[in-house]
Amino acid sequence: MTAAGAALFFSATVAAASLEQMQGAWVMEGASCSEAFKKSGGKVEFVDRDSSIDTGLIVSGKTITTPEQSCTVEKIRQEKDHISVLLGCSDAVMFSSISASFRMTDADHFERFETLFPDASFTYERCKF
Repeated sequence: MTAAGAALFFSATVAAASLEQMQGAWVMEGASCSEAFKKSGGKVEFVDRDSSIDTGLIVSGKTITTPEQSCTVEKIRQEKDHISVLLGCSDAVMFSSISASFRMTDADHFERFETLFPDASFTYERCKF
């Protein structure tokens, strides 16, 4: 394996590990897991997909789902202390691409932020069922 190939393999492994850490159901800090999610047939689902309250998200594999839309992780870029992802998203009407950055603060908390405005962040906590 060449040095470039090894570097590519290592960065993909690190990025995958960071996305792996985010698997599960999450709510914005201060929100209630039981108000956002329910467990049905052994699977976590949104209590009300039509709710206007957007406090939760589910990360499953390379899919990130909110009550309004479902996004697929198309690209991951590993940074020093966070990952930046390019998401292909769709809702009932249209498709779009958006980017987001995530930083794990501990095993049960992460921050979502915009790299151009890192001080404007949202903290999420893991829901445990």
